[in-house]
Amino acid sequence: MTDKQLVLDTVHKLPDDTPLEKISEEIEFLMAVQQGLKALDEGRVVSHEDVKARVASWAHRGRK
Repeated sequence: MTDKQLVLDTVHKLPDDTPLEKISEEIEFLMAVQQGLKALDEGRVVSHEDVKARVASWAHRGRK
C-alpha cells in the first residue's frame, strides 16, 4: 500500500465531522509508525534490556 493510500484509507475511516486538527494528528501518527517500522527493518533498534540499563545509568548520574 502506498503512503497516499494509507492516508486516504485512514481519513475515510474517520467520522465526517472530524476536525482538521484531529485528521492532522492521525496522519502524524501514521508517519511515526511508518518511521518506526522502517527503523526496525533497518535494524536501528535498541533492546528493552539496553534501554533499562541506559535509564538506570541516568538515574545514578543524577545522584552524584
